[in-house]
Amino acid sequence: AKQPYIMTYCFVPVVLMSDKDSKAEKIAALENDGIDMGNDLEGGIRDMCNLSVLIWQDGRDEGIEKGIERGIVTGKKEMVVNMLKDGF
Repeated sequence: AKQPYIMTYCFVPVVLMSDKDSKAEKIAALENDGIDMGNDLEGGIRDMCNLSVLIWQDGRDEGIEKGIERGIVTGKKEMVVNMLKDGF
């Protein structure tokens, strides 16, 4: 009997499938491993993927912001050091 909500190693081959592989091939691979790819599971997977993209984007944006802040601080410090070296 197929089990509808198994989150195990069975997803690994599907995750590693190329983006060029069709949706039908990916669903068939899951179903061959005994996972019933119904609308609920498919929607859940889509939601998790969307959430992971948002988390990644938030992390990237936060990293960029912190990098800019550090760059500004470093630039100000270097400017002060250069001014002191030049006698200002």
